[in-house]
Amino acid sequence: IGNMRNTTREREVITAFAEALGTQVLSFIPHDPAVQHAERQGMTIIEHRPSSAAGQCLLELATRIDSKPMTLVPKPIDDIALNELILKAAGP
Repeated sequence: IGNMRNTTREREVITAFAEALGTQVLSFIPHDPAVQHAERQGMTIIEHRPSSAAGQCLLELATRIDSKPMTLVPKPIDDIALNELILKAAGP
């Protein structure tokens, strides 16, 4: 699950990381100011604003996870491989 921060090439980096681990990205959760508002209220985004972009994405993800068995188990990589992956995926 990619928790988006609106940084350069973040989808590419997250996807490359998942592929290196032998798994997949289930969803990219968009950066949404409503999440911070919910946190300040001591609530989840689903409780606070389920109609927000992040709320809708999380509801769809929950349905997807609930209806599909997990078939891929990530394999670990060491720190050197992780650093190389990040530098390669992030690009120049």
